[in-house]
Amino acid sequence: MKILLVHPHDIFDHHEPWTIRIENIAREFVRMGHTVKLIHFLQETSIEKHTRHPYGFEVISLRRRGEWKRFMKNFREILTEIEWADIVHFQKCFHYVSLPVLFGCYKFRKPVHYDWDDLEEAIYETSAHPPSRYIHFFLNTFERILPTMVDTVSVASAELRRKCVSLGIPSQRIFNTPVGADLGTFNGSVSGERIKKRFNAGGKLVVYIGQLNGAQYTHLFVKAVSKIREKNPHTRYLIIGSGSKSRDLQELAKCLKVDDAIMFLGALRHEMVPQYLAAADIAVACFEDNEITRCKSPLKVVEYLSAGKAIVASAVGEVKTMLEGCGILVKPGSSDALAEGVQRLLNDDTLIETMGLLARQKAEEKYNWPRVAKELINAYAVALGKKKSIALEMNGYAKKIVFKEENSSVEEIKREEIIV
Repeated sequence: MKILLVHPHDIFDHHEPWTIRIENIAREFVRMGHTVKLIHFLQETSIEKHTRHPYGFEVISLRRRGEWKRFMKNFREILTEIEWADIVHFQKCFHYVSLPVLFGCYKFRKPVHYDWDDLEEAIYETSAHPPSRYIHFFLNTFERILPTMVDTVSVASAELRRKCVSLGIPSQRIFNTPVGADLGTFNGSVSGERIKKRFNAGGKLVVYIGQLNGAQYTHLFVKAVSKIREKNPHTRYLIIGSGSKSRDLQELAKCLKVDDAIMFLGALRHEMVPQYLAAADIAVACFEDNEITRCKSPLKVVEYLSAGKAIVASAVGEVKTMLEGCGILVKPGSSDALAEGVQRLLNDDTLIETMGLLARQKAEEKYNWPRVAKELINAYAVALGKKKSIALEMNGYAKKIVFKEENSSVEEIKREEIIV
């Protein structure tokens, strides 16, 4: 099968880690014997031209911003690749991807699959400074209608599935594809000793990984550290990630007098993350309970699972399903509850070990990229079947009209069409 994947962000920029999803899906398709092309959109600072990804698929790099001429140039290039493909899969609802994909699939009668993994409009509202009402309007409008304009939809959470059902999409066209982890990269054989020595972690090491912006709620972790500090003075804490709230979080740590215990490492290249997780005794994922968090399928959580970590996380949305029976779930939005969960693990080495084993088992059973890729292939089969069925119906209708023209008057044909 010839599969065209289209993603609105830069797969080679480590400041956009969410592209890991589309990269790993492409890799799994190649392993399954499919031919894959991936169109992505470079950051303005990216200058290197990539044509072949190490995973074995072709990469087509376009620019995401610029004048109208650039948009039209990208539009034409996307159409060329759509004509080549058997199926087109696009992620997120940004106009410079969704518009050419929908037009091209309609023009060439190609099946199209939409990968819905986040509530983009709500995320934009919390992260843009200041938000544009035009972009807000477009994201809000398209996010509501895109699932109804495609052949099949994959959703990263039960909440997004409910939204699809409320739009009237038949359940057989909706496929569950929560985020996955690379079981080979994140595993118990990775050594974290070098990281432990670097941070002089004579006690335990607690790690948080994620973007530092308004939709991640990292301040809950910083506040929790201030509550744990007195009972566990030798525990050290790492915050890995970057974002608009980074400076504010460092100031908060100073105000709470825990800046000597928390190390802010900034964004790391993804290939470095397994070493830091290997060094950790406990991994944390904190959220508030709102529409954004109920819809998402957090990458950090599945990578914690795959690394075999004892996890403390807020009980919200898909996280509750991910950590059921293998992690400590606490009240969302509460730094007190988060502190209590971490404290419970810090006092029980046996529980840390047991939860780590259960976490790895959960990743192997459910939250991994091969499983996600297989479910997407099932979705493509439905989309291809739907398009084939429509084509056969149209062909049959055309033959019916030709037969009528040979045996009936034009007026009779028109009357029968009106009745139909």
